[in-house]
Amino acid sequence: MGFRRKGGDSVWWLTTTTGKLRAEAFFRPVESSYWLFFFPTSSDRIPDAILSHWLKDGEVTLDAGDLEIVIAPAQSFTGGGTKVQSVTVGLAGGRLLASRTALVWKEP
Repeated sequence: MGFRRKGGDSVWWLTTTTGKLRAEAFFRPVESSYWLFFFPTSSDRIPDAILSHWLKDGEVTLDAGDLEIVIAPAQSFTGGGTKVQSVTVGLAGGRLLASRTALVWKEP
């Protein structure tokens, strides 16, 4: 077991019994970005208290019938980096479909 690289691109993934972890990296002249995704295998419904908290405090958009929720304010780092955390929740059944963390660094 371990991370595997998919083809010749910069996508890495790891699959376990709890879900699939995917890491992607993009290197551009003006910025570099790193995305971490988790896709759970569980079909359990998100507890109402957690979903209520995310909906109250998060930034919510509707995307293809699912809710995209930015669950924490963007964090800024010294040197021009930012971090954003978000989740995708299925409207049908209220289950977690994906969790994402994005790190973006501007090049000097």
